[in-house]
Amino acid sequence: MKYAFGFYCEAECNRPGSSYLLSVIFIPISQDLLHMFMPVVVWSANMNNLVTVDAVLKFTDEGDLILEDSNKNSTVWSAGTSGKSVVSINLTDTGNLVLFDKNNVVVWQSFDHPTDTLLRGQKLMLGKKLVPRVSTIKWTEKIQLSLALTAHGLYAVAGTKPPLSYYSFPSELSDDSYAAWENDTFYLYSGKEKRVIKSYSVNVL
Repeated sequence: MKYAFGFYCEAECNRPGSSYLLSVIFIPISQDLLHMFMPVVVWSANMNNLVTVDAVLKFTDEGDLILEDSNKNSTVWSAGTSGKSVVSINLTDTGNLVLFDKNNVVVWQSFDHPTDTLLRGQKLMLGKKLVPRVSTIKWTEKIQLSLALTAHGLYAVAGTKPPLSYYSFPSELSDDSYAAWENDTFYLYSGKEKRVIKSYSVNVL
């Protein structure tokens, strides 16, 4: 498997008015390395605010990484790292987009800000949630499904009015609890002692 980072447009990208998503992309590759399959967006910066072909990603003098759309004359997305001496960016082999300061210390990483996909080695921390895109060609987030880890457990919710919970695992969790993929199993851990509260065997990327 391979990962890439950049501006992604899935279909008809050359037509006037095409919209782009700044994203980390998973590229499935066959074991014989001869075949590539349809790329999959696994993290995105501007899901709800797509940009045009003239958009620019840049570091500011203050060390923030920002996405600007020239047509909108505004900042569409920011990593929020202003004043933290960010000097470099790297995409790891596991699909984690990482910003480093001048001392090579991690200042920001996409693994801490999941959007619609949880990758191996990534943690879904308390208070975070996954919300899928509408489809592979409509990226904007709408009232739909979400998976969230709260202080009261793990909940999957359909965004109807009122919201409808279609799966729940109630459990009083500490602030350092989290969920993660490990060895093709989804684990829910509690506390620094990494005590397994719940596990699910599933197929993942």
